[in-house]
Amino acid sequence: MEGYPAQNLINPAGYSNQNTPYYFPQPYVTGILTNPTEIYVATNGNDNAENVGSITTPFQTITAAVQYVNDNLIDPGLGVLNTPVCIFVAPGEYVGGFTLTEFMYLIGATMSNSKPTEATSAVQIEGLPITIAAVNSNTAVCRLQNLLIHNGSYVSISNALITSNVELVNCTLKTTSAQSVLAFNQLDGLVFINVVATNCDFIASNVANLSLISSQVSERSFLTLDSCRLTSDAQQGSVIIMRGSLDIKYTTITNTAVSTNNVPLIRSISGSSLVPTVNLLNSSLTVTDLTPDSGGNKFAVEFDAGAQNINALMTNNTMSIFRGNSQTNIIRNIGAGQVTLSQSANSCLLDGKTIDTTNLVLTAAFFLQDSPLPPPPAGGVSYLNSLEGSVTLSGGDGITVGTVGDTITVTNTGALSVAGASGAITLTGTNVAITVVDENIDLAVTFPAIPVTSVGAKTGDVTFAAGAEGGLALAYGMNNAAPITISNTGVITIESITGNVTLSTTTTGLTIVPTGQDIAIDVTFPVTSVNSKTGDVTFASGDGIQLDPGMDPADPIYIINSGILSVSAGTGILTETTSGATTVSAIARPYTLLGATTGGVVTNVIGTGSGNTWPATTFNLASTIQINVPPGWSGGQSVMFDGYSYYNFSSTVVSFWAIYYVTSTNPTEESLIGVKLANDSIAAPASVAQIYLPMNLTIPPDHLEDSGTITLRVYGYVTTSGEYLSSNPLIDGRVGIVYP
Repeated sequence: MEGYPAQNLINPAGYSNQNTPYYFPQPYVTGILTNPTEIYVATNGNDNAENVGSITTPFQTITAAVQYVNDNLIDPGLGVLNTPVCIFVAPGEYVGGFTLTEFMYLIGATMSNSKPTEATSAVQIEGLPITIAAVNSNTAVCRLQNLLIHNGSYVSISNALITSNVELVNCTLKTTSAQSVLAFNQLDGLVFINVVATNCDFIASNVANLSLISSQVSERSFLTLDSCRLTSDAQQGSVIIMRGSLDIKYTTITNTAVSTNNVPLIRSISGSSLVPTVNLLNSSLTVTDLTPDSGGNKFAVEFDAGAQNINALMTNNTMSIFRGNSQTNIIRNIGAGQVTLSQSANSCLLDGKTIDTTNLVLTAAFFLQDSPLPPPPAGGVSYLNSLEGSVTLSGGDGITVGTVGDTITVTNTGALSVAGASGAITLTGTNVAITVVDENIDLAVTFPAIPVTSVGAKTGDVTFAAGAEGGLALAYGMNNAAPITISNTGVITIESITGNVTLSTTTTGLTIVPTGQDIAIDVTFPVTSVNSKTGDVTFASGDGIQLDPGMDPADPIYIINSGILSVSAGTGILTETTSGATTVSAIARPYTLLGATTGGVVTNVIGTGSGNTWPATTFNLASTIQINVPPGWSGGQSVMFDGYSYYNFSSTVVSFWAIYYVTSTNPTEESLIGVKLANDSIAAPASVAQIYLPMNLTIPPDHLEDSGTITLRVYGYVTTSGEYLSSNPLIDGRVGIVYP
């Protein structure tokens, strides 16, 4: 999982909690940074002032995470964020009301990129809107990914001076009110907003919804919908109202309202300065209601070209709109300006299939199968192959003429050709059966019966019979072509003897058994001796020995050790038995901190360098050390950590220190040495830059468990501001079990 350390901290890699395989997909940002900064949010986190939003201590709210980014991660010279920050959010419900800027990536946990819904325990944002506003970069991106935005929350893009570039990926935006789920709200009509939505669902379930997506403020708005699904139940509101440019591909747009006064699915409006473009490719536009349109506004696309014209392209789309009452137009321009439209290979499934050409110019050539089509010339067809007036088509032999709507179909229903011949062809034959199978002709030859002329120089009827002695079998076959087979079913020969042969014996231990066509002759010999003993030999078992003589003489005699082998482990001793062997191990030994057994993970929380100064006169979380409870631990035993921490400040400081711990069963901090008070903590030598902190610690057994984890937390306190570490702390130690 990108953005998730492959360490055994709280949850296994690839999981956002211990039971559900959600993961956080990390955005791909080219030309900026390889690994963006990561902040984590979970419903069981906390928004304490000292929290930094790490994966072990996530924030509880998105608002707190965004505030932390604004307070701590901005460029001190510019006063704004200028490198990417990923805010990873675990499944749960969160309140909106926060503002995102460029370089912020708000990413929810997802299971195999599944669509976020209430049923999938997705990241749900509700209650208040999400505001996006660029503050410094005209090219940087703000992204929302794997989020369910609903229950009063929506996305509002509001910028004043800087271009906003927004990406929506695998999100569901749902409204139950008149409010749009995506709104372009420029504070200055001269700034640009670019939005690209990929694989997103936009849903409006309120019949009073005014528009699912709305851009009515500035013509400098650009919207791209790629592989999205837009569904609206609005009776009087368009699905998209776009002042600006619109690019739609591989997208479905559907209005499901029941109404006699529907409005256009898409409204495209031009502004005063720019010529917008509208591209509609490989998509479908559907109005499910089949009631005749009494309001005269049930259109797929309605252009409103004003001071500026509009350029549009529509190709490979499917439109399903019923107008009724002899109305067929589904595309029009109501503005005084001009729309230049190129379109081809579109398919219309209902009666809505033509274009109102008022102030609309069609530039591309039309193919016969294209719909919607421009209106036909007045009066219908004027001529056909130089014929004028009414023209009638009729079919001759093998030709049918049919009409479906405006299409005339001429079909050859006869044979195309037979070996170059044409016209009517009749097939006849002698001893040949001629049948028609589907569209094919099947020829079958019937051969006359030919009598046998002689068998072994005999003529007439010849009969075969098996001799009375037996041992012969006759097989005549299924038809005349099959041979007559004579088989010997008796013994062929036994040592050159012919005729009937009988095998018998009176010898003890000698048996004769026929098996199929074979005879098995076996000799059974008695046991002559056992370990040089003859006569009757008896086996007896001593202590811990069991005898199994088997069911019959052919079975072996098994001698089995039935005794009990056991080894009891005392304190500090571990025993393990494998295949009868017992291994005794002494486990009362320390393990190295970073070894495979302890699995130690050391984290420098504050960082190094002048950009990571320590707040003065407060205890700061400096380091965390996570270790595994050693193998062989049992209840009542403590765990010892024998080690040290070495902190190298850039200058001499006066400092105080305290060490706390939490475990996998107790997330509440408990003190090991000192408390987070200057007078009750570990005081370092005054005015030194290098702090050596001995860590001879014993973790009591109260909150320990077998295979559990322990996290040590080292807090530091400096009396002066501006202090920082010049290098990462040096931390090492040994871990073992303390026996009572």
